Amino acid sequence: MARTGFIRIAATVAVAAAALAATGAPATAATRTARMHAFTPRLLPSVTLPGPLARRMARFLPHAAGSLSLDSTQLYADPEDVTVNGVTYHLYLSVFTAPAAFDQAPQLDVQLDRTTAGGGMITGEQDHVYGYAPLSGLTLTANSGLTRAHLQTGTSIAPSAIDMRFQASGSVMQTPCTLLTGGRGTFQVATGTLSASSFTVATGTTPFFGNITTAPTTATVVHDPGCSSFVQAASVFRFPCTGPTMQHSSLTTFWVSQLGFGRGRLVQVGDVSSNPFGPNGTEHFAIGLGSGADMPLPTHTGGDGITVPVRTKGVPFMGGSAVFRATGKPRLSPGHACVWERHVRHYTNVRYQGTLVPAASPLAVRFDTGALTFGEVHATLWVPRYAKR
Repeated sequence: MARTGFIRIAATVAVAAAALAATGAPATAATRTARMHAFTPRLLPSVTLPGPLARRMARFLPHAAGSLSLDSTQLYADPEDVTVNGVTYHLYLSVFTAPAAFDQAPQLDVQLDRTTAGGGMITGEQDHVYGYAPLSGLTLTANSGLTRAHLQTGTSIAPSAIDMRFQASGSVMQTPCTLLTGGRGTFQVATGTLSASSFTVATGTTPFFGNITTAPTTATVVHDPGCSSFVQAASVFRFPCTGPTMQHSSLTTFWVSQLGFGRGRLVQVGDVSSNPFGPNGTEHFAIGLGSGADMPLPTHTGGDGITVPVRTKGVPFMGGSAVFRATGKPRLSPGHACVWERHVRHYTNVRYQGTLVPAASPLAVRFDTGALTFGEVHATLWVPRYAKR
């Protein structure tokens, strides 16, 4: 963890912040598009088997083509506006049926998210995911031409229940491919409409979100017969440079405060899940952008001791404050590199273990479904020391 922890967390937060900024180009732009053009031949690798896994399986699967199936079907609904208690959310629905060879139950996710804006840009987002993977009763079936599909849950996720039919609009995109199990197949992508004979997602919380009955109306369906020809080697990627990063995590909660490179901007992330071993269960996630002043420079208290105040002023969906206090000597991890404005920067990580002690108003993630509050908890602080250029 000393070497990889900061890198993993920094990448996660940096990518989330970049996605937030990208999503939010101007806040005055349309809040949703008529069609999410997510599936094109150029992006096919993103919906096929992970590269390393596929390459390992390819070593022996051709000899078991008759007994193992890598056929999978996925459905992604376009966002639908849902207004709850005067607040508008975007509702997403996705279903994935794993290949029979994986011996996994189908998985259904219903997600609701909303954003905040400031200065013409999106500055925060909170997401609420309700995941279901019953051992039986949840099915997603499609005809051979992918012009029709049927999603039904029966009573497997009661009190929630979904019964929806998909009808393709226009031609189905079909791309020939080589199968991992040998032979040839056709990768198919269809877009079309959804009709629901029943749609109820019981969240179990009020006023957000109660029983959701607004069903999505358009979707994309993907059928992968087990293609191998889309598998590509991962490209070399360097993580973006950041400032100090503070993190707390437990089995079910996660919280990060990270300064941007140059300390001008702060990103804070909070997450709580009901089942860390998923996919059954709920997860609530929030990210907000704020000023670097919310996480000042560390104050040395003698010896190896340091303190760092953490505030949330102006950070969407975050509240309260705390003070980080180191509880031992820092550990140094040299030899890291990152990218800032297309230039590679080298740095040494300084890692402090300590505690986050709440102030009069403790740190909290202010989800609409109820606040996640942190008392005195263990935390880690990573401080990158960049080499002089």
